[in-house]
Amino acid sequence: MNKNISEDFAQNYDKYVVENGWFSPEILLGLCHPYITAGQKLLDIGIGTGLSSIHFKKAGLEITGIDNSDYMLAICRSKQICKELVLHDISDLPLPFEDKSFDIVIANGIFHLTGSLSYIVTEINRLLKENGIFAFTVDILQNKDKMSYKETDIPGLWLLHNKEYDFNLYKHTQSLVLNELSDQQFRVLKSVNFRAFDDKKEQRTVYFDAFVTKK
Repeated sequence: MNKNISEDFAQNYDKYVVENGWFSPEILLGLCHPYITAGQKLLDIGIGTGLSSIHFKKAGLEITGIDNSDYMLAICRSKQICKELVLHDISDLPLPFEDKSFDIVIANGIFHLTGSLSYIVTEINRLLKENGIFAFTVDILQNKDKMSYKETDIPGLWLLHNKEYDFNLYKHTQSLVLNELSDQQFRVLKSVNFRAFDDKKEQRTVYFDAFVTKK
């Protein structure tokens, strides 16, 4: 993930995503709604400013958030939606939580920045209680993407280096995602492709896939 988020970027993040039509938090909550109950414990991986968790908080869940940006966490903390916020790089595993600590784990809009999901899915399996829910979004590779992305040493994982901001973007084939979930005995309950946001700077529309799975 990008560890170089500036204070200015964090301060303007909420405004930026609203202007670009970021509706993924509402979509993820809608997909998860039949499987959540007030009082459950939720971990938001890459919580950022809390745009996804705030909806689950309103539904009565107890929120723990983890992120590698202290600037983003400071804004999230000001919204008073979390019981606990942890500054930690999610690529540094294991995460600082006990086994079977959570009923639900969400990861919204981060897996296009992290590469292979294998290790983090294994870790989420450890953190979830039996029959726990894991919901996330991911950028699925389309044939047109092969013009700009290159396949990595991991079959099904494709990479594009953003030279302007010096970080990598990743796309996953659907088969790779499903295999990584299956390896950890996650069963897909729902999945949907949706319009994630409009990148006005690059004049393009970005689509993600959302998955709701059960341990």
